[in-house]
Amino acid sequence: GHSKFIIMSVKLKKNGVVKEVSTGFSWKYFFFGCLYVWAKQGFLKSCKHYFLTVITLSIYYWIQCFKYNTNCVKDMVLDGYEPVTLEDEQYLKININYEV
Repeated sequence: GHSKFIIMSVKLKKNGVVKEVSTGFSWKYFFFGCLYVWAKQGFLKSCKHYFLTVITLSIYYWIQCFKYNTNCVKDMVLDGYEPVTLEDEQYLKININYEV
């Protein structure tokens, strides 16, 4: 079936610690917006999301519903996290231009 092409999460590791990160549409961002960002990334990032949402008349908010999880994966890779499985590596190559 098509299910193997739809990856709902990706596993990343750094210093022996493995984290499973959601991909695709962020329902948590959709329901909680800036509060979710605050809980996950802190107050300043939350303020940035809030002001960009207000300034763009919510356009930024709707874009972030689709992009937030991918952006979090990108940030983790930039921070030194690496894919755990071949499927995780393929996802990163396709979605964030990951290079080994």
